[in-house]
Amino acid sequence: MSSVSRRALLHAYPRRWRERYGDELLGLLDEDHPETALGIAASADLFVGGLTERATSVFGVPGRAADSAAGSGFGLLAWGWCLVVLGGVSLAKVAEHASQAPQTSPGILGGVRGASVAFDVIQWCAVVGSVCVVVLAALALLVALRTARGAQRGRILARGAFAGGAIVVAAGFLVLVAHAASVPGQHIGPAGQTAWVLAAAAIGSAVFASLTRVLVAAFDAVAPPRGLGVALAWVVAASTTMLVAATSAWGAAIAAASPRFLTGPAAGTTFVNDGRTVIVVTSTALVAGAVLSVLGAWRAAGSSTHRTASAS
Repeated sequence: MSSVSRRALLHAYPRRWRERYGDELLGLLDEDHPETALGIAASADLFVGGLTERATSVFGVPGRAADSAAGSGFGLLAWGWCLVVLGGVSLAKVAEHASQAPQTSPGILGGVRGASVAFDVIQWCAVVGSVCVVVLAALALLVALRTARGAQRGRILARGAFAGGAIVVAAGFLVLVAHAASVPGQHIGPAGQTAWVLAAAAIGSAVFASLTRVLVAAFDAVAPPRGLGVALAWVVAASTTMLVAATSAWGAAIAAASPRFLTGPAAGTTFVNDGRTVIVVTSTALVAGAVLSVLGAWRAAGSSTHRTASAS
């Protein structure tokens, strides 16, 4: 690998780091590999090291044991987003048939058409929040796995292995459902449909909960967040809050324009006799998730402020 390529790899590191240590690192690489190209492993290690240095601009390396308590805010944020995702999946199932719902009155907020606009807002809030959570998770995991030692590292890896097992079980369940649905002439009654839905809900909840536990372990292993981390946390909190508000608007528009849709059998399905049960469970998950997200962002911001004050 030429000197130009090695210098290009250095751009994975932050500018201040390159200005301080870049020439020294290039000198070490030239000593170890004077005429040979860097191997894939060495190049990957150099690149990941640069990404880790960038990640520490959001989550620093903890300097004392008390720093781990600062992860509680992001832990709340993670659990809040988990609840929002589970509630959102339920809401998406309920809303599948909303556009075909018979509109018995003009309703409010534009009726079914207004509900469609509100659902678009829900989807955009979910996308924005998900992107921010993925970025936060990637940065925290990168720092934690590169810097955590002993029990903290083992906790992250153990929870990751459990999450992987849960995903395998979920994949197996989906294959089983697809196989059962493909059998010609097979009919599943209401009781069987209810059992399938409850099993899917339990397995899906286990998957999201296990992934959330991995994130909580990672957040516990890093130092209090800095500016970008806190900003992303507030974006997640704002997204969940707007998602709940848009869901309320969606429900109000549908309920006014087509009351029987939300009070009929499971809001367009045959799994539950009264759709209001599904609506209550879905709304509870969404509201609880939004509350936890806001509390988590608030606590994360407080830990960041305390860190800044202590440093000064």
